[in-house]
Amino acid sequence: AEGKQGFYAAGGRGQGWNGMVFTRDLAYAGVLGVNRLFPNRMRQCLEVTRRVRLQLGLRADRDNCVPDLPFVLEDISGAEFKEKYSTNPYPRRTDDVVWLWWADDLASRHFDNEPEWRWILDLGKRCFDQLYQPFFDPRDGLYFGQASFIDVGYNGYPESFGRGGIAAIRNCLRIKAASTNCLYYKGMTVMAKAAERCGLADEQREWGSRAEALRRAIRTRIVQPDGRVAYFLHPDEHAEPREHALATAFAVLLGVLDGEAAARACRHYPVAWWGAPLFHPFFANRECYHNHSAWPFATSLLLRAREKALGVNEAWRELALLVQSCRGDTFHEWTCAFDKLPHGKAAQMWTLGPFVGRCLQLFEPKTNESPADG
Repeated sequence: AEGKQGFYAAGGRGQGWNGMVFTRDLAYAGVLGVNRLFPNRMRQCLEVTRRVRLQLGLRADRDNCVPDLPFVLEDISGAEFKEKYSTNPYPRRTDDVVWLWWADDLASRHFDNEPEWRWILDLGKRCFDQLYQPFFDPRDGLYFGQASFIDVGYNGYPESFGRGGIAAIRNCLRIKAASTNCLYYKGMTVMAKAAERCGLADEQREWGSRAEALRRAIRTRIVQPDGRVAYFLHPDEHAEPREHALATAFAVLLGVLDGEAAARACRHYPVAWWGAPLFHPFFANRECYHNHSAWPFATSLLLRAREKALGVNEAWRELALLVQSCRGDTFHEWTCAFDKLPHGKAAQMWTLGPFVGRCLQLFEPKTNESPADG
């Protein structure tokens, strides 16, 4: 599936995506398994996503440019923006920091040398300065922005946020999402690691301190007294009374929570025979897609978090749930909570990714590697 940017599976999402660049999709597919099979191709994809994103910066079309947030208007429509740049504008990509997890996995497995870590460190500094810092709130040490993977202005947020339009997008970007803040924590730990690999002790300490400050903020502000990881904080700072599978998974897999705190978070989250609900509980309306669904890649991440936190073996349950998403010899996007059947587009790399990763983990010669390491 050669895309406009000239690299394999540009969106990482299989059929029907017209060469669009989707950083998060490629990142999740990569860390779940695809990096192990196609490191060179995935490294090329990573480089393209960084080039595209940094070239565009905070530019946004008139359908997505929220006036009181730090975006730069380009006076074209959303459709024209996607046609011109083969990606969405930054208001729909505020979990972009996920690339550092992807880069860390690739470098640690396949490209562990100083020039690679220097490349990661330099790019990371540019991304934090140009893209991420405008969304940092020094009052509590957390980052504003959408929940990772959950499309702004759509049915993965409370109905009071609205559906479509600038107001709805603004509401989704003024929250402080647990999943995205956990990704920022991971990004900072990767930056500290890259600085260490480059022999830059002062920068290593600086990034390590920033990571630890964010970790404390997540634990004190977003993790609830009963151990649940709240989906997000509303603009008035109260916690959304729902959980998000990715928020719980990331808090554990990426090291925000450990020990009994990690175990408590995982014990709270349900896993059904058809997958882990993307939210718990679902929103009250009958809409599907993000709401009333399980996404196999998210289920895989949650099961791997359960392994890490609870010491249970989830390998065969993960494979069984992934296979359920396969119809007509191809992996699909998501499972509907109503009919329990796979839906969405076919040939989904981030559904195939965890299947490949688990098969390699189960059937390759044994190593010290754990799938819970992400």
